[in-house]
Amino acid sequence: MDDRRARETSTRRTAATPTEAVVDPMVAHLAVALRRHNRRAAGAARMQLRAALHVGPVRRGPKGVSGISIITARRTVDAPAVQRRVADTGAATRASGCG
Repeated sequence: MDDRRARETSTRRTAATPTEAVVDPMVAHLAVALRRHNRRAAGAARMQLRAALHVGPVRRGPKGVSGISIITARRTVDAPAVQRRVADTGAATRASGCG
């Protein structure tokens, strides 16, 4: 089976790509870029990244995109337990997926 499949709907054509085909390389590339930046950066220019990923449908609206997946990812990033863990470990490239 192809990694990319297309299906017809009554109003539009939707392309489906397996999540792992996008997420796995994205997280790895982001971690490499962040480590590279932090090796070269001094003090205040170093970055720490909190990120959460949740897979699911989103809708485009007048103020951008919305959907339960975006809400879930935002709640995960802002969760006190996640914030404590990042602060305790100093982890600048920790990746967490949910969903």
